[in-house]
Amino acid sequence: MRSFAVLAAVGFAFSLVAVGLVTARGTPAGQATPRPEGSPLTSPVGSPVACPVDTLPGRLVSVPNDVTIQLTDEGFDPASIQTTNNSDLTIRLMNTGSRPHSFILEDFEVDIELAPGESKTITLEPVDLGDAVTHHFVSDAPGDVCMSGVLILYI
Repeated sequence: MRSFAVLAAVGFAFSLVAVGLVTARGTPAGQATPRPEGSPLTSPVGSPVACPVDTLPGRLVSVPNDVTIQLTDEGFDPASIQTTNNSDLTIRLMNTGSRPHSFILEDFEVDIELAPGESKTITLEPVDLGDAVTHHFVSDAPGDVCMSGVLILYI
C-alpha cells in the first residue's frame, strides 16, 4: 500500500511537469529558476559564450572630435563610435538609466561609475597607431551583462 502511494505521488509530479504547471526543478511555470551566485546570468560580467563579439553592438556614429554616450538600462547609445586618431576626443557620458552603470575603456585607463541621472565628461588623446584600431568599452555594473561598445580610431 505504501509503495502505491509513492508511485501515485511521483506520477502526479510528472503530470504537473508534462502539462507545464511546474518546471522539472519544481519551480512554478512563469517564475525564474533560482540561479547560484556567480552564474553567468547573475554575474556583473557575462561569460564569453553569452556575449557575442563578432558583430558591432548597437547604433554606429562617426564623429570628428566629440560624442555623447548615453548609458541606458539596455546598453550604450551609441555603442559603436568611429573617429580619427591624433585628435582629442571629448566624450560626454550620461546615465539615462534607472540604475548605476559604468564606463570602462581599459586602453585609455578610464573606469567611471555613474549613478542614475549623473553625467561626466572626459577627453581622450588618441595617438596614431597606424590603420584602424578598435578599443572596446564595457560596463561591469551588476545587471550589465554583455553591455559593451567599440571605439574605432582611423588615420
